[in-house]
Amino acid sequence: MARKSDNFPLVLGGGTLALALAFHTIWTIVFEDWVKHQLERLVGHTVAEMIEKFGDVGFSVIAAIAVVWFLYWYIKRALEAELKSEAAEPIQAPANLIFDSSLVKDATLLEAIWRVTLGKWGERREYAEKDLEAMKPFWNATIEIRQRAFEGKLPIWAKRRGRPNSTLFEIVPPQFWLNHEINEAYCRKSPDDVWVHVTHPLVVGEVPHARTNVWTDFVTSRAAIEKLWPGSPLAQHPPAPAS
Repeated sequence: MARKSDNFPLVLGGGTLALALAFHTIWTIVFEDWVKHQLERLVGHTVAEMIEKFGDVGFSVIAAIAVVWFLYWYIKRALEAELKSEAAEPIQAPANLIFDSSLVKDATLLEAIWRVTLGKWGERREYAEKDLEAMKPFWNATIEIRQRAFEGKLPIWAKRRGRPNSTLFEIVPPQFWLNHEINEAYCRKSPDDVWVHVTHPLVVGEVPHARTNVWTDFVTSRAAIEKLWPGSPLAQHPPAPAS
């Protein structure tokens, strides 16, 4: 979903008011006497004065709203065109691939991250909060898994998010990982959930660092993990015990 600033209505209203005051000044200095004089010849003094008073307010408000609407429409169209042009640039990522049909969905993505980190299935570690050096293997595992998925070498399945979420697993297109990454800090402490968020928007509605609103329940294949990381080198750097 597109996210707007909480201050957006205030900025929009304040800008409209400021423009209305500016147009009121222009009306008073440039048009007021001339319009009143022209109307007096046609409809008389009293009616001309009523129309002039209405024009004093109406002209300012309508002109301000028109300018704000035009700027909003123009800026929105320009931003949408810019995002579409970025998304249309050639990117070295495979299309949605068809993987070996013998591969099965038998590991959550979180289990796979720990397997790549430690070299064994079913193992996890706790890290001291400030031991950044010990956390590096886990962080590197999230980066490597994202890279292999982007290259189309590691199949990752997930369910489409919606209301309600889909019950069917689908291959996550490699292109998805171009601007999505695994949140290492969240996953390191999570018992069973994986947080995947936007790195930078490529389509309208994507928000940097917001959790993906497209996919959920990520899983992968143990056989594919074993093939890509047969004896995970990341496991050669065991973490320091948590204090």
